[in-house]
Amino acid sequence: MRRSISRLVALGLVFGSAAIAPASALIPVAEADIGTDEAGDAAKRIETAALVRDLVAWARAQEDPEALIVAAQILANSNIVLAAADDATLEIGQVEREDFPIIEPLTLLAEARVLADDDPDILQRILDMIASESKGFLPQAIVYTHDLKGSGRLVMRARAEGGRPALVRVRGDGDARLEMVVRDEAGREVCRDAPGRGERGADLVCRWTPTSTGNYRLELLNRDRVWTRTLVVSN
Repeated sequence: MRRSISRLVALGLVFGSAAIAPASALIPVAEADIGTDEAGDAAKRIETAALVRDLVAWARAQEDPEALIVAAQILANSNIVLAAADDATLEIGQVEREDFPIIEPLTLLAEARVLADDDPDILQRILDMIASESKGFLPQAIVYTHDLKGSGRLVMRARAEGGRPALVRVRGDGDARLEMVVRDEAGREVCRDAPGRGERGADLVCRWTPTSTGNYRLELLNRDRVWTRTLVVSN
C-alpha cells in the first residue's frame, strides 16, 4: 500500500494539471509584463501544495512515515514550503524566514522519524535525508493555506516592490464561490477577481504593477455558506 501511495504521488506530479481561468483585474497588467513563466510557476506551486497538503493529512491520519518522506521530497524538489495564512504576511517578490510555523522538508522528516522508530531501514533513509537538507534553506515561494468558513473573510498583509509586476493566485477546493480584492495603503482597490456565474473551481488571479514600494491588503471572501480549503501564492 505504501509503495502504491508513492507511485500515485509521482504520477500526480507528472500528469496533474488544472484548467486556469483568466482573471478580470481592474488594473490589468499585460501577460508579457508579468511573464508567462512566473504565471505558470504560481499555478504549479499551488498544484504541488494541494498535493502535499492532502498527502500530509493522509500520512498523519494513517501514521505512515513513508508518505511523509514522499511529501518532504516533493517540497524539496519544488522549492516551496507551506504556511498557515492566519497572521502571516504575504511575501511578494522575495521570501524571508518569518516568525510563523511552516511545513518544510525538515519538519516532515522529523515527524516521520518519530513514526519510524521501529523500522531501521526507513529510519536510516530519514536520517540520510535530514543530513542532506540545508539548514539555511530558503524556499522560492511560500504557499499559504487557510480553511475559510462559510461567508467568512481572510485578510492578509502584503508588501510589493515599486515598478515590479505583482501576481497573487488563489485556489479553493471547489465547494464555494470565492472573491479576491487587493487594496493599497489608502484603501483604494487595485484589483478584484471573482468567478463567473455558476463557477466555483477556477483560480482567482490578481496582477498589478505598483508605482512605488508599498503595503497592500488582500481580502479573500467566501460568498457561500459552506467552508472551503484555500491556497494562496504570490510571484
